[in-house]
Amino acid sequence: MRRLFFVATLLLLAGCGGAQMSRGDILKHYEQVNQLSIEVADAETKEGALLAPEGFASVSDLLEDALNGAMKGEKADADAKAAQGLTKMATVRQNMKKAREEFEETLATRERAKLEGADSLYSDEFVSADDELRDASALIEEGKIDKAREKRIEIQNIYADLELRALKEGKKAAAEAAVRHAEELDADDWAPKTFHKAKEELKLVTSVLEADRTQKEKADAHANTTIWLAGRAIAITELAQMFDDGDYELEDLILWHQEQLENVNQPLEATLPFDESDAKAVIAMQNAIHGLHKSIADMREIIKKKEQEKEDLEKAHEKKISQILEDHSKQLARLHSMSESEINKVQKAAADRLAQANAQLDAEAAQKKKYEYVSSLFSPSEATVSRQGDNILISVHGFDFPRRDTGIGSENFGLLDKIVSAINKFPKAEVEISGHTDSRGGKNRNYTLSAQRAEAVAKFLTTIGGIDAKRVRSKGMGGDKPIAPNNTREGRSKNRRIEVLLTL
Repeated sequence: MRRLFFVATLLLLAGCGGAQMSRGDILKHYEQVNQLSIEVADAETKEGALLAPEGFASVSDLLEDALNGAMKGEKADADAKAAQGLTKMATVRQNMKKAREEFEETLATRERAKLEGADSLYSDEFVSADDELRDASALIEEGKIDKAREKRIEIQNIYADLELRALKEGKKAAAEAAVRHAEELDADDWAPKTFHKAKEELKLVTSVLEADRTQKEKADAHANTTIWLAGRAIAITELAQMFDDGDYELEDLILWHQEQLENVNQPLEATLPFDESDAKAVIAMQNAIHGLHKSIADMREIIKKKEQEKEDLEKAHEKKISQILEDHSKQLARLHSMSESEINKVQKAAADRLAQANAQLDAEAAQKKKYEYVSSLFSPSEATVSRQGDNILISVHGFDFPRRDTGIGSENFGLLDKIVSAINKFPKAEVEISGHTDSRGGKNRNYTLSAQRAEAVAKFLTTIGGIDAKRVRSKGMGGDKPIAPNNTREGRSKNRRIEVLLTL
């Protein structure tokens, strides 16, 4: 069933006269037909023919009818068939989802068997197992879930047996079968370079085993590469045949290529500049992916930090509770030798200590929540938040001060707003703003520059941020307290910072 609808469509096109529209022309001018073509192709890649065989075949037939009607110029009929197919496709997708849920383990076993090359080594038996799975999926389409479940274990065992036999047979046989299969599909004509690479890798499998039979792991690695290259050659062959049979022009091929890039790029929510060069489109995708990777890395770093803080706090709490319980036990041991009034005094004192400890733990938990809130305000590229005893230090290295200048540009307002939010979490805290520079420039100049920058930040916090000026003081530290080496650009960038110390 692989590429079934493509093959059927191309055969239909090949049998028509030269004056009729090509498949590419039809898909350009018939929006619903094009949409149905995309839906069928997507369902096919997701094993639609296996998981919803009856519905998928029906929709594929409707697509063929729609294309046939379009070639004959019967637009109303073509649109009607396409609309009918799109409606049925919704049901097909629902049934595919049900079948995938019911046969989750079976499908996983099938995939493992394929990875071991069972579909090449025992192709007839594998096809037979797929037929059984297809029949069971058809039962789900008919609403006969219980009957489908009765067949599930039996089918799964067939795939498991094929997997085990393929494992025993070894990767070499699977690699040979993959190359044979590619050759039978004329991959040597349609994808000669990739097919040649597959054959060369297959030779390496043999040469490695002939040199040393114990080098199975190395031979398996070459066999896996052979299987992958053979599969790639088959995929290239099918695609090349589709383009060749479909009367595609060069522009059609480029548009198809760009459409694939757009499909890959869609989750990144960035527009590809196809009005310029392909190279710029690729760079745009790379930049979007790099940005996504950086965001993920920042988030992982934050999660890791919070998990460590949680673990440290839990250990501290456990230690305190353990000490309190130990002290309480000692007090109880002395109760036997005390008078009733003394016992009451001891019990009251113990209860008071426990209440104080619980209050302290509650206060620490509340303080921890505030600290976590402040930490969550800043990304790793903006600031580092740490505890200094009971106090909190925000080391801000994300400011963008012009070189040797003290002005605060509008690009820093977002970061300043976050600092205001952090301070407002601790309304009674004293706030000390200290400016720091790198080692470049004169010492006196660096002191002056750092003091002016700290003062500018303090002024923003009080005049714009609404922080009480009595709580805020600023000072310049110059380059006296580096936190990184000054002999690298990255180190100097870290040393140029504003630190906000909240004294609680």
